[in-house]
Order: sequence, then C-alpha cells, then structure tokens
Amino acid sequence: MDFLWIVFAIILIANAVAAVAIAWMLSRKPPKSGSHSMTIMLLGLGVWSFSYAMITLSPTLETKHLWLKLENIGILSVPVLWFFFTMKFTRLDKWMTGKPIMLLFWVIPAVSLLFLFSEDWFHLYYKSTHTASAGGGPLVISRGPMYWIALTHAYLLNLAGMGVLVWRFIKSRLVYRRQ
Repeated sequence: MDFLWIVFAIILIANAVAAVAIAWMLSRKPPKSGSHSMTIMLLGLGVWSFSYAMITLSPTLETKHLWLKLENIGILSVPVLWFFFTMKFTRLDKWMTGKPIMLLFWVIPAVSLLFLFSEDWFHLYYKSTHTASAGGGPLVISRGPMYWIALTHAYLLNLAGMGVLVWRFIKSRLVYRRQ
C-alpha cells in the first residue's frame, strides 16, 4: 500500500477520534438546546471518518464494501441530525415536536441503507466500485439513481440548516443593535 494512503487513513482516524471525543465531552455537560442532536451527529461523523479510513486500509474489495456500507450509516445520518440541531439550536423546532414528523426526515436515509445492504439493490445506489489504485486506497464509485436522490436530500437539509442559522444570526444581530 502506498505511504500516502496510510497517512490519509491516519488523518481520518484522528478525525474520528476527535469527533467521538467532542461528542463524549458534549454529552457530559448539562443539556442545552440542540446538544443531543449535535452529540449524535458527531458520533455519525466519527463512524463516517473511521469507516472511510478502513476502506482505505482494507486489502480486499469485499472488506471495502463492508466498510462502505457502514460508512454510509454516518454519511446518511449526519445531514438529518445537522438539520435537527440547527432547528433546535435556533428554537425553530416547535413544528417538529411530534415523532411522526421527525421520522419523515429519515425515510430517504432508511431506503438508501436498505438499497446499500441489499445484494440485489446495491447497484441502484452504487453502479460499480473499484480500488483507486493497484496498490490499494479508497474506492472509486459510479453513482446510481438512489445515490442522487440521497445526495439531493442531504444537500437540501444542509442548506436549510445553514439558512436557518444565517437567518437567526441576522435577526438576532438586529435585536442587539437596537439596544
């Protein structure tokens, strides 16, 4: 395996350790608005980063596929948890108080994971995969139709979360400027 892939994997593992450590520290503090979603999101980031490192270091394509499936648990959960965090942090979550409404945000990630963990439908998420180089490294993927649906869902939630934070910042800035 190429030395640069090993360095890349070490950086990913350090990122995973940092995310889990921050989640642990956050969980030990008194709960604040959005802290629970942020803690779980950081754990999802840890799973994502660690799994990506394992994809890079794994010697066989079958092992890489296993880690790819586990990585997608983190990839698909982070945008939903980010959106929940921003809504709770900005206190705009009143409309989300019912469990059925919050569960709707998990439909596309759940269907995506069903496709990923199914041998028959895997190709609808990733058309094909192969190793980046002959000496190993991460996977190069060809995206299927379900991938694009999940990607759109993730980007919409990320943009909505950022939009809510920016809107709240501008609104609160005007309040403090009047004082």
